[in-house]
Amino acid sequence: MTQVELWMCDLDCGSDRYRVLQGWLSPGERARAARFHKEQDRRSYRIRRGLLRKILATYTGQSPGDLDIAEHAGGKPFLRTGTNDLHFNLSHSRDVMLAGVCRQAPLGVDIEAFQPMHDEIAAAAMTVLEKSTLAAMPLIERDGYAMKLWTCKEAVLKAAGTGLATKPSSIEVTFDHDGAWGNVTTIANCDTPRQIASTVHSFGPREGYFAALAVGAGPTVTPVHVVHRRF
Repeated sequence: MTQVELWMCDLDCGSDRYRVLQGWLSPGERARAARFHKEQDRRSYRIRRGLLRKILATYTGQSPGDLDIAEHAGGKPFLRTGTNDLHFNLSHSRDVMLAGVCRQAPLGVDIEAFQPMHDEIAAAAMTVLEKSTLAAMPLIERDGYAMKLWTCKEAVLKAAGTGLATKPSSIEVTFDHDGAWGNVTTIANCDTPRQIASTVHSFGPREGYFAALAVGAGPTVTPVHVVHRRF
């Protein structure tokens, strides 16, 4: 059994908590925060990185400020030292952050606030089959399906470590009867077929948001058990 813990975090925090969170940041994280033009973006980044450090520290037993977090070439974060089997990923939208942690397999997560843009998503991210499925739906359901598909695909590509450098239209997601779990297949021109997650989970973390979890790389992932936590 592959267990994934999903952490939902509010990014709106008071001044005391903010001081604690930003106090854990590394010099590199502080420098990166300073490069944002708007203060609200600098503050959001510092809060997200502080929360990530606090979450990871619950698994490593280290102080949040002692964690050495780096990024692969595709932007996927990892711990440079310490617990090598700890896979994690994070995403944010507006004032909400989602983090996923797993010891058994690579993972990716995505969260997005709802936007009515099914035509744009279809053009940018859908396969022929997915576009056909969208077209057969009642108009009122199309935006929800498009958001669901987009978050799933972005989670899959984050799990692979490539992000949107791999075209979302090069992978196809099909869902089970209740629409919560899906299977992922690669189609022509996928750059990293062996790294693509085989299992994806779509869920609504709160009203007005869509979120997704992608687990594993290849067809050998065991059944996934998800534990939801809040910070």
